[in-house]
Amino acid sequence: MADLHIHDFYKDCGLILIALYNHFPRPITLYVEDISGPDNIDQYGLHSERHLSCLGAILWLAEEGYIRYQQQVKQEAFDGCGITHKTLRLLTEPQRSLPSKDQHSTESSLPPSQRQERNSRINRLRSAIEARDSTATAAIARDLLFHGSEHHD
Repeated sequence: MADLHIHDFYKDCGLILIALYNHFPRPITLYVEDISGPDNIDQYGLHSERHLSCLGAILWLAEEGYIRYQQQVKQEAFDGCGITHKTLRLLTEPQRSLPSKDQHSTESSLPPSQRQERNSRINRLRSAIEARDSTATAAIARDLLFHGSEHHD
């Protein structure tokens, strides 16, 4: 049985980091709904499980030093939100896993600078999320969040 909540966590982390990277170095207001999708608040004013899981991913990234924010606005948003130095470095580094054979033959004709940029974690993450490939998204997120930080703490 797949742990779907973990795949959602990896996707949320990827979307959060992409959103903040896209605005770097400018801090932004990060809305939970922009990551999790529309929220269905129940009759008691409580957020959906999906919204709360995404909120938890943002808080976890902050607690682990991947992002920072100035202020949390209820359970809705985070003001002054941005990536940390560690995260910028991890996102711009090449992905640790080797590209597939098809990818390798296509990329071998590219100049080294373009190859390096295409293999960066941020671009791999964007491609995996755009392709809706949850397996690739999870692998890249794991590499970023767990293996990538081994040499940078």
